[in-house]
Amino acid sequence: MKKQILTYILLFFQGIWLGYGQVSDNGEVNSSEIPHENIFIHYNTTLLLSGEYLYYKVYCRNASSNGESLISKIAYVTLVGEDGASVFQHKIVLEAGSGQGDFFVPVSVKSGNYKLIGYTQWMKNKGIEHFFQGDISIINPYLSDQSAILKGANDTLQTQVKSKGSLFSDGETGTLSLKDSVLNTRNKVVLTLEGQSKSKIKGDYSLSVRKVDPFAVSPPISFKTFNPLILEKPEDTNDTFYIPEMRGDLISGMVKFNDKSLRRDAKVVVSIPGENAVTKVANIDGSGNFLINLDKPYDSNQAIFQVLDQEKDVFNITLDNNDLFDYSGLSFYNFSLTPQLEDELLKKSIHNQIENAFFSVKPDTLAITEPSRPAYLDKMQFYNLDEYTRFPTVQETLIEIVTNVFPRRIGKDNYRIQVLEAEAEFRTEEERINVERAAELESIEQKKADALITINEERAAMLNGLEFYRTNIFLVCKFFKVS
Repeated sequence: MKKQILTYILLFFQGIWLGYGQVSDNGEVNSSEIPHENIFIHYNTTLLLSGEYLYYKVYCRNASSNGESLISKIAYVTLVGEDGASVFQHKIVLEAGSGQGDFFVPVSVKSGNYKLIGYTQWMKNKGIEHFFQGDISIINPYLSDQSAILKGANDTLQTQVKSKGSLFSDGETGTLSLKDSVLNTRNKVVLTLEGQSKSKIKGDYSLSVRKVDPFAVSPPISFKTFNPLILEKPEDTNDTFYIPEMRGDLISGMVKFNDKSLRRDAKVVVSIPGENAVTKVANIDGSGNFLINLDKPYDSNQAIFQVLDQEKDVFNITLDNNDLFDYSGLSFYNFSLTPQLEDELLKKSIHNQIENAFFSVKPDTLAITEPSRPAYLDKMQFYNLDEYTRFPTVQETLIEIVTNVFPRRIGKDNYRIQVLEAEAEFRTEEERINVERAAELESIEQKKADALITINEERAAMLNGLEFYRTNIFLVCKFFKVS
């Protein structure tokens, strides 16, 4: 079964998809009616050591009004090195125009200067010069090669770089003041926000409190001083036009059939595993293109694509990969180390190692997404197998115990599961995917099963199948999750 599943598995690293919704020049999307938007990222520091966290909050704002933008529901954040390689790519869900994320700096990341980049799919029509760009320097004290941050270093101690302008006051809206100008370890941070009126200071805020480092680091970017280059609406490009993700992830791709006659009325299905398993079905147009909108949360970085009612050797699925940008034109901050900073680096490194040693006993502050409850759970028919005669195989169990489900052999090696005259498919809880063949029934150890559940309910489109739960419960149903 594993060999068959691998045919369809496409991995999406760091939670970001490789496919995006797009249309050609002659698409019917009226871009003139959709306002342009910009991304601003507030992040906790411009200098990180291995073992530390980068925390950030993403703000998506309307380029014309400078207020929150509710157009895009997905933002993309990536960290790029001077060599153009991406360290991570995050996909951030936006709620009311904002979202947040974090990244733990592993020891595999080399010392050097990096660029934090943020954008939405709608912004991709303008190019990377209109994306958010912020500087971050990383020190990895565990690697011997420090040439990236030693080049051009002076013999004298560099002092801290002060940011230009005030990050704390704005005469038009309000003033943010600290009760104490100097804070010691475990002191409470008390901030006072004062404004001319409550309406002017009302908003969406993010706050980061850190010890001041004695390093010459890149100054942070404030929301006030951040000036995107372009404010007008996007214009159509000559090759590809990107649709804004107004409801969720847009996954697009192409299906190529060995026999063109098989394309008529064909549908492609994507299955995403996990507690919040998602299954979506989309039509394939005359050119083989498809577009799938994922409008619900999920917790897996794997997805399986297949064409319904078609054998796997008659088609080939490719996803659109439009996240390959040319970062060669980026300008990086020139951070460099000096020998005088050795003691400070040693203290920070020891502190990080102690913090990470107790990571497992610290409470997890991540918000847990509530697992969705499929509607078909109310239609289940439960069989406690301990109340019946035990049979050596699942096939025999279905035949002897269950009245509305039975296996049917197709050829020498394949099986289909029949649910009230409807053909079904097989999948496991471990992968939470749809697989066309059910020959794997022979490999299931029936003696380890505790229960069997059947479901009989029709929906707009049916995906019939059997689930084998790792908790030793069989589930045979007439459908899974269908859009």
